[in-house]
Amino acid sequence: MRILFALCLALPALAATNRTVTVKPSGGDYTSLAAAVAGEEKNLVSLDRQLTIECYAKQDTTAVVFERTAWTTDATRYILVTAPAGERHAGVYDTSKYRLEVSGNWPLRIHHGVFITVEYLQIYLTGNPSSNWRVLYLGAPTNSASNITIRNNIIRTGGDFNNQGVIHSSNTGNASTNVYIYNNLIYGGAGTNTYGFQTDIAGNYYLWNNTVGSGANGMRRNAAGVVVAVNNLLNVSTAAATGTFAAGTNSNATNRSSMGYTVTGGGNTSDRVSQTFTFVDAGAADYHLSEADTGARNAGIADPGSGAFGYDIDGEPRYGLWDIGADEFPSAGRRRNIVIASRGNIAAGGGQTGQKEWK
Repeated sequence: MRILFALCLALPALAATNRTVTVKPSGGDYTSLAAAVAGEEKNLVSLDRQLTIECYAKQDTTAVVFERTAWTTDATRYILVTAPAGERHAGVYDTSKYRLEVSGNWPLRIHHGVFITVEYLQIYLTGNPSSNWRVLYLGAPTNSASNITIRNNIIRTGGDFNNQGVIHSSNTGNASTNVYIYNNLIYGGAGTNTYGFQTDIAGNYYLWNNTVGSGANGMRRNAAGVVVAVNNLLNVSTAAATGTFAAGTNSNATNRSSMGYTVTGGGNTSDRVSQTFTFVDAGAADYHLSEADTGARNAGIADPGSGAFGYDIDGEPRYGLWDIGADEFPSAGRRRNIVIASRGNIAAGGGQTGQKEWK
């Protein structure tokens, strides 16, 4: 009996079970992400469950809120919202894939206190919204600690979006909340006070390898929060960044003549200002780096997240000196493989399907 008891103590704890539900136009578990959230709101900790919500190709026009008081989550019993492999955008807004398109409301709100990852979605605040709207809002009236990850998404605004962050953390924060924002493409909004990212509240914010392709301003630490920003591409019309950022902030690039922020303790010696970025087709919102680019290619810090990610917005591997921004220009070996695959496909009469991989 003692031996059996000792063996039981030595066994590792069982991993949480995974529940996967789908959002589809028809034939899935739910027809909107909002409906999936309402239907699955549970105490995931007591259920010992990790919840995955898979979003398939459709236009979804209902705003979504992850309420802190409706969920109980932790680091291993958390929520993953994703577009599954084969259903993901390729770094350019794609109306044949899942997109959360909401007018006159905040498309997606996530309260601090919820452990959640949102990846590979397209989120669009359409129309000409007032100054009070955000595209992706983080915060709540009361908060507890959590981890929030926002990665590999396309987040855009329409019209004269003004006076807020496209990703905006406000209301009440928690100093133990960690927010990881990386590999996202953010663009749109003509308002002079538009920010790609803005925080007003407590928390630890890590901004790695994001591209702000257009808009007035890049990043803003307004009143609170510890913000570390590395390898962000800020192609904006007014100010690259504003406020005091934390030590470790470095290797950001902008077309403006000054980065604009203050970094605690200094040391941000690899920032790049007055850069000209060459995109595949900025006019069509294709912010993949061109082979001719000299503003961001091979100019970043490798692995700024210490193993948090090793790929870009398209899910393609990063290598060598990382490129600044959400996109990593393919390695020479990968480009050769693409050409070979493309030529083989053409010879077989399949058309130039591989050519899309060229950037």
